[in-house]
Amino acid sequence: MNNMTDISKLERDDLFPQLINSLDLKIGIEIGVREGYHSLHLLNTTSIRLYGVDIKYDERVEEPMKNPRYTYILGESTRVAQDFLNNYFD
Repeated sequence: MNNMTDISKLERDDLFPQLINSLDLKIGIEIGVREGYHSLHLLNTTSIRLYGVDIKYDERVEEPMKNPRYTYILGESTRVAQDFLNNYFD
């Protein structure tokens, strides 16, 4: 195995939340939410305010939608991006 495949799924899943927490990031957006599993993981492991965007609704995304720090937006990402002010996520 090479170094990329040696990293376990658990380690990969923990890297991004650790980065968010270490940089004290407050807001983020996930493009291509699909079922919402990654969004739910981020909500459970960080204090970030998260937006999720997808062009196709999947009922499994309802679990992260229960969190008040999460907003799900159904639409094409380039169109949805126009709804936010420049530098909103910076």
